[in-house]
Amino acid sequence: DRIETAVLATGMELTEEDLETIRRFHDEFVSARLDLRFSSHYRQPQPYYPTLRRLLLERDRSGGQRSYVATEEAYRYLRRFQAEDRLIPVVGNLAGPTALKAIGDHLRGRGLEVTAFYTSNVEFYLFQDGSFGRFVDNVRSLPLAENGVLIRSYFNRFRRGHPSTLPGYASTQLVQRYAAFNEAVEDGVSYTALMFR
Repeated sequence: DRIETAVLATGMELTEEDLETIRRFHDEFVSARLDLRFSSHYRQPQPYYPTLRRLLLERDRSGGQRSYVATEEAYRYLRRFQAEDRLIPVVGNLAGPTALKAIGDHLRGRGLEVTAFYTSNVEFYLFQDGSFGRFVDNVRSLPLAENGVLIRSYFNRFRRGHPSTLPGYASTQLVQRYAAFNEAVEDGVSYTALMFR
């Protein structure tokens, strides 16, 4: 009830179907707790999908925990970030005409730059459907910080394994500076070549 009241207080116009979706997601978090794992329509969670518990306890290559609950300081930082409404999810097509351009306009209006842009594995699908070029144009339209980076996930399951993938992991997180991204795009590389640069 508290969540629903807070959402409705934003002034967003939500349908009963929207509210039901919010309830369904909330109930899933409550019932699965730390065993929550990613799932999508028409596809059951796969055994290689990590649980929330595993994500929270995961360690980096040097053995350090990087989860937002690994330290009190990290937790308080993210909690404050959320409480100040600085964490704003945007739903949109990264190759579409609206979402990224609107974000870019908003950031420019506030004198802000994009220092890190997380794409997950969306680029794979944009290459497949021929819309990658529009995505590139959208990225270039953002107020990009000079030393900013793209962060992406490369999934090995159906493609060539990435040399940085650790044994037992289904994906590899990659970081690429905007300048290197632009250079690769200018060279007209394939999706796999882009991931391996």
